[in-house]
Amino acid sequence: MTAQPSLMVLGAGGHARAVANLAALTPGLRLVGVADETRGTLGERIGPARIVDTLDRIALWAAEGITRVALAFGDNAARARWAATAEAHGLTLATLIHPSALLDGGATVGPGSVVCAGAILGPQAAAGRGVIVNTGAIVEHETRLGDFAQVASGCVLAGRVTVGAEALVG
Repeated sequence: MTAQPSLMVLGAGGHARAVANLAALTPGLRLVGVADETRGTLGERIGPARIVDTLDRIALWAAEGITRVALAFGDNAARARWAATAEAHGLTLATLIHPSALLDGGATVGPGSVVCAGAILGPQAAAGRGVIVNTGAIVEHETRLGDFAQVASGCVLAGRVTVGAEALVG
């Protein structure tokens, strides 16, 4: 039997609570904790996890057995920067999809993306790398979400919409 991949959540703001909860629900992953650069203090609880490290130690994590990271920055540009940093250090971007989300007929979700509770991706919708489709958002058929874009809670995008990289729909 192989060990479950160990995962660190990057960021400790409001979105991190949803990401940490989702990571804890994801079969096959072992949630180690949360790392952040400025928010909170070591030991502070973020959902089901605690802040256990700082982001400036990211280069050491692979040697400590951490193989995956979940991007939990609501700031789209920060999410893109930390994704590049994590990958440069050999870490894999975890894709997290809530069990209550619906991915319909051929919808795809890129690495490092998070699809939250109750979200819907319609037929052939495509979310790029590091995308957030937040709680209850609807992304209809053939819509394209650029890398590190974000669709805020409750937003609805009709079919064949294109959202650019790092854009926010709110």
